[in-house]
Amino acid sequence: MKITITKKFDDRLLFDHREFTFAEGKITCLLGESGVGKTTLLRALAGLDDFEGEKETHGNLSIAFQEPRLLPHASAKGNLTFVGVEDEAAKKWLEWVEIADESQSASTLSGGEKQRVALARALAKESELLLLDEPFSSVDTARKVRLLKKLRPLLVDQKRTTIFVTHDIDEAVFVADEIILISNGGKTATFSVSDEDRKTFGTSSLRAKIYEEILG
Repeated sequence: MKITITKKFDDRLLFDHREFTFAEGKITCLLGESGVGKTTLLRALAGLDDFEGEKETHGNLSIAFQEPRLLPHASAKGNLTFVGVEDEAAKKWLEWVEIADESQSASTLSGGEKQRVALARALAKESELLLLDEPFSSVDTARKVRLLKKLRPLLVDQKRTTIFVTHDIDEAVFVADEIILISNGGKTATFSVSDEDRKTFGTSSLRAKIYEEILG
């Protein structure tokens, strides 16, 4: 799918007739520092923000926002069944994101727990396009690594076109088939990610040793 976008906020031009192409059935990470337009691009793809340009139409979508946007008075499971997820499937997905108590009110969950319920909701909802906006920004490091390790095989198996926003290089390399690096002014660079890249992305650093310890 493709989008051509021109977008500015006040006098600041984020994208000037910039074209992005996303491979069908693949995982693309939008990588870059805060403020370069990653979330703006995602919202344009979702039809949530106006922009100048055009985009290809797509089928139904599911989205996990950076802010979880849960129903506060519903349970963790209730937030999934509310969007049409069947009861047993909701339980399965909450277990997948390591939510221990499916009956707990969303208003009493921690920030990381809320974000994981929002991720479960997006994954559980059947769609052709999956949009994930920094879905692990509030999740503790050890749990994030465990979930990332499971996420890529899941998305590969689902064959959904997935666009994953992050400012974390490790997340991008761990998950993506392709990384689009966005810089200020809408400048972009695109990188393909191989299985070898995923295995060796940090082997010469202390970071790699920490990740190895977490993964066991």
